[in-house]
Amino acid sequence: MKKTAQILTGVFALGLIACSESNKTAGGVSIEENTVAEGVSSSSVEQVSSSSIQQGISSATVSDVSMSSGTINVTPVPVDIDVKPVILWDGDAGVYKVNTGSEDSGFWFTWGDDEDGGTSKIMFPVEMGNEYSGDSYDPVVDYCGGFCGTVEFGGSIPNPSAGAAFSVADEGLYADISEWRGLCVTYSSELLFDVYVVPELGDDADASAIPRVEMPSATDTTLCVSWQAFAAEEAVKKARIVGFEFKGSAGEKGFFNIKAISSYDESLPQLSSSN
Repeated sequence: MKKTAQILTGVFALGLIACSESNKTAGGVSIEENTVAEGVSSSSVEQVSSSSIQQGISSATVSDVSMSSGTINVTPVPVDIDVKPVILWDGDAGVYKVNTGSEDSGFWFTWGDDEDGGTSKIMFPVEMGNEYSGDSYDPVVDYCGGFCGTVEFGGSIPNPSAGAAFSVADEGLYADISEWRGLCVTYSSELLFDVYVVPELGDDADASAIPRVEMPSATDTTLCVSWQAFAAEEAVKKARIVGFEFKGSAGEKGFFNIKAISSYDESLPQLSSSN
């Protein structure tokens, strides 16, 4: 498999807007200068809805979550009790970008495994595009109340994959997102998937340098994971991308919908570190 960092850096270049301003601080997220590829799409900042991330979450209990391995518990990871969770993304509120505190980051993009010789891809339920760009995912968010699609795995490679992700810093920069303390994701997915963080990496860095944790297939579920749970404490200090990698076998397909994302909340169900 080609190095994951190279693949994601290439996709990052296709999904972002040019921005060269350095040493910024926005929304409590510090930004530092870095070197990445150029090119991006533009959009104005979307105001994050004040509605609770609990909206759109079903009343299903933790026991309703299906898993291939590991366990889920609700024991919170000790954190500073003065730190309040922040809603980063609420698809049901019609928010089109993740609130990273930056105008030119937080936009969704997708990737496949074509550079590895595969044909895996994400198919969307509606046609993409808005009045400004034919590549806009706004209609997808409006239709799904989240970022959704069907992953179709193809090709003859051993481990086909495809994914969705968003940048956390302007083009040419990285961001310190350690203040999020982790992530809570509200989602439905017929497939297992990894949550991962791409830090500032050189071209020779391989997939082992990208911290990740596996999330179970589930329906209308919220699960939280702290940075410590998948050893991402250093990566998030110089983060460039947060992503979701779906995994399966050639010929398999499955639907997903990422409905909401917040910073870490110890009061919500936790993904155990054993998963």
